[in-house]
Amino acid sequence: MRKGLFLLLLIPVCAFGNNMYIVNGEQVQKVPDLLYWKGEPFMNIITVAGLFDLKWSVKNGMGIIENGKDFISFNLKSGEGLYDSLYYIEDAATDLTSPYISIMAVAKLMNFQYSSNGQETFLVEKPPTITIKGAILYGNTFTIFFNTKPPTSSVKITNNGIVEKVEIYPVLFSPDYSSPNSPLVVEKRESFSVSYDITHTATLDVTTAVGSPTFPVQESNLIDFGNGIIYQTMVSPDSSNDHTELKILELSPSVNVKMGYEKNGIGKALPLNEINTGNHISIIAFKNIDGLVYSMGHIYGAPMMNKPALTWNGQKFDIIETDQLMTVNIGNIPFVVDGVDTDEGNVILYTKNYGLDISNSKDRSYFEIENGRIVGMGYQERVANEELLSIKNIYSSFLKNVTLGQSVSFILPFNLQNVNLGIQGKVMMIQNFNRIPVFEKGTGDNGFFAAMKGNNLYFIDAENSGGIVLSSLQTLFMNMGFSDAIYLGNEDQISMIVGDKPVDHEPEAALFQFWIEIDKTTGGA
Repeated sequence: MRKGLFLLLLIPVCAFGNNMYIVNGEQVQKVPDLLYWKGEPFMNIITVAGLFDLKWSVKNGMGIIENGKDFISFNLKSGEGLYDSLYYIEDAATDLTSPYISIMAVAKLMNFQYSSNGQETFLVEKPPTITIKGAILYGNTFTIFFNTKPPTSSVKITNNGIVEKVEIYPVLFSPDYSSPNSPLVVEKRESFSVSYDITHTATLDVTTAVGSPTFPVQESNLIDFGNGIIYQTMVSPDSSNDHTELKILELSPSVNVKMGYEKNGIGKALPLNEINTGNHISIIAFKNIDGLVYSMGHIYGAPMMNKPALTWNGQKFDIIETDQLMTVNIGNIPFVVDGVDTDEGNVILYTKNYGLDISNSKDRSYFEIENGRIVGMGYQERVANEELLSIKNIYSSFLKNVTLGQSVSFILPFNLQNVNLGIQGKVMMIQNFNRIPVFEKGTGDNGFFAAMKGNNLYFIDAENSGGIVLSSLQTLFMNMGFSDAIYLGNEDQISMIVGDKPVDHEPEAALFQFWIEIDKTTGGA
């Protein structure tokens, strides 16, 4: 009679509830039917002892449970304290009382993580970790795509669960990949370190991701003109909580694209000594010239190993490197070139038809160069068709053997070659799926790039109000699957022919206007 009365009195404050999950890495054990006393979960001490190989005893209103290393004691009271238990069931077979013990107390004893939302409870011995195969950022949430499709279309995110902290490391992302249902959405927090909890499902497959954070494409709009030309816009977040907008023109080998220097006719081979691009990067053409190109305040040469950086549709597209790794030999004495068209630096080259006049200085040595040989020594007024090389006097001890008539040659990490059509670029970023060290940061908030993927050629306009960062774009281009990529510069003078339709070489005829021109010819917006 007393026992029945006791149970009746417990009904208003005691109820059986949802499940508990015991998590050990990827292994999850489901334990049903917890007892909730005033909102807190309790479990029968016999079940607890069996799950974790514990020993326990109860005597005179007190109890103890231990795991061989640590122990906790508890009172057989109403379950209102952490180390209290709920005296609820009498085990007639053993004549021992079998209390319900607080799950929070068990977590303390076992040094497990504990969380409960009143519906589901988690004891986490070892939380699972996450591999992110690709992520898309929408507003303040990440959508994470797994290697294989989960059995359910989505996994609910709550403030309770088994994962304490996750670093977002998208390993590889394809902008062509899409999923109608997001398998997992988590909250984005500062520095792209995402701390969150996840409600566990036993079928969730998660492992550790390693590497540096990358920021894949957020959204993409694509227009296929059906004639081998595709125009695509994309947006990608970056580490400064800003975003980069990409406008990409994809050209298949069936598209007739020729490139040249507009002043001498599109597609026409142009001798180097006629090139004067001023402060602009242009797509140019050049022929058999045993020399160098000067533009954008730098000396340029052709790619290494007598091979073009890109070959597409029978045309050779050549990266023209900056002077960072260039030396000049006077006689057999090498000097590092570190200044172009400036009166500062160890070696200063003034090209034939372009460059600043420099004043006479006792701190410098001067050499007049013509046709690859020294034809004059000492300072003199600038001669229009000759090159004047000035060297700081600190090197005078190395120059004692320099005489009139000696040859002057430039040593580069590549050799000049015969090229009919080429792209003049500033920085090689990716070559044959390999990163090329990028020493420049890029200037301004936009930049133009040429890239390759498969048999297709791409021209890319990247804009970021916080400034273009070449190393970040290099990572993004790698993740987008480009095998080769070149930074052309941040100016807006590019000339080419598409389907026999020339695009004028005008300051306002930027790559973006070039895309609009294609839109007009096809009826697009």
